[in-house]
Amino acid sequence: PGLSEKVIISPEWLVQQIGRLFHPDQQELKLQAPRLRKRFKEEGVLEERLYKKVWEDCAEVTSQEMMNLLDFFLLAIPMWKKHPVSNSLRKQYFVPVILTRKQARHVNSYSRSCAPLHIIFPNTNYTPPGYFVRLIASLGKHPKCEVDLQNNLHRNSITLLFGCDGIGKIDEITITESLKNISVSVFRSIEKKNYDFSHVAKEIHMMLVKSLEEMKQWFPFVSTNLAFLCEGHECKAFSNHYVIIKDEHISTSIARCQRNKIHKFPVQEQLWLLDTTLKVSSGFSSGQQYITEDSLLYCSRQMEGGNLHLLCNQLGISDDVMYSIMSRQNSTQGQAAEMLRSWRGREGGLVTADELAVKLNSCGFTTASKILNRQLWTESYRLDERPTLRDLLCLESTSYKGAVRIIDRCENQWEDLGIFLGLEEKTESSSGGDNHHACKQMLKLWLKGSGTTPVNWRTLLFAMGKAALTTLADDIKEALASPTPSDTR
Repeated sequence: PGLSEKVIISPEWLVQQIGRLFHPDQQELKLQAPRLRKRFKEEGVLEERLYKKVWEDCAEVTSQEMMNLLDFFLLAIPMWKKHPVSNSLRKQYFVPVILTRKQARHVNSYSRSCAPLHIIFPNTNYTPPGYFVRLIASLGKHPKCEVDLQNNLHRNSITLLFGCDGIGKIDEITITESLKNISVSVFRSIEKKNYDFSHVAKEIHMMLVKSLEEMKQWFPFVSTNLAFLCEGHECKAFSNHYVIIKDEHISTSIARCQRNKIHKFPVQEQLWLLDTTLKVSSGFSSGQQYITEDSLLYCSRQMEGGNLHLLCNQLGISDDVMYSIMSRQNSTQGQAAEMLRSWRGREGGLVTADELAVKLNSCGFTTASKILNRQLWTESYRLDERPTLRDLLCLESTSYKGAVRIIDRCENQWEDLGIFLGLEEKTESSSGGDNHHACKQMLKLWLKGSGTTPVNWRTLLFAMGKAALTTLADDIKEALASPTPSDTR
């Protein structure tokens, strides 16, 4: 904000201006606001009064524009502080680069924890300078995270609190930098009913993947892997090495480490690997599943008789955004749909049925809450159903994308798909130029059980992901999650 019309002509000038924050050149500035400066140096918290003083004599840019630059470069995390007297919100920033480097010590006195997950750098074999600070800034901006200012803060070890509305931030994410890797540990000290710890670990895993993708714009030549430290009995004689996490490990508990030894994931490692978006059991809980956009849109069409203003407040949507939505949409359903889409987008798609059900119920939208839970259960239940040949030719759907013609869309990759369905020895290598016919015959064999994999939608979707058919797999999931024709009447 405020930077789109600015052009930095001299990078050296910009570096000097940023440097003033860490090394003030005015003696009077050193003497001003000693409490604020001490807090900045010891806790990394930069309050508004202090950064305004630092750049108050800068004619080229305002102090807020300088902070927006630090935010953009992932050097500062914006935070809000409530004034104890006026109760008004004041802006402040967390700047981890100012902190001193100390040996991190974490006392494990928690009821639940995961095995440490390591970010390793295979092409450099060391942690690039500046990577840790920017990673913390990226993770700290997630709406479910906030920096734990009460915990010991070090330049190489910072704790984030993680949670959601209605539950509170009850989980701790401790991120520690070492010479060769960055480790991520998750702890919980308070148990909460209907708030599954394995679901939290998977959500944090996905959040990490998203942040690592964001880091590529700052470190384009740095490659990363998520891995566990191998501590197997057969590997005790070897130096430290890892078990690198791959997509196929979601559906199996066995892998091979970098020494090519078999590694069985213990329970604390499997917590990271649970595929909660596809997990089904007789005791299925809607809170174990992320909500698709189709489910949100269908839910919004049932939202009547509740309080939209209160819902906006529960979703964390500001009054300005709410009034903007209401000016664009005339109907309650249209307003609700745009509000829910805005909320889901801000959360990076990581929103669950439990979260939304609590909010809808508290705002008077009880019917929509019940329908949402039923539709999510239907989606998860259908993943274990056996598809029919008719489904594969044309999967009916009431989603806005319409019916999905599966064979038509995967015929060009039929050989790869057959391999991942366990049919590599039973499919003909030559299609005679008719890929559609070959694909249809291959899938007929799979439906008859001729392959080595289970015959259900879950297996097919996993195989499609391996065969680079992820867009088709996503459309099938949307179709399975869409309301049945009887629900839409």
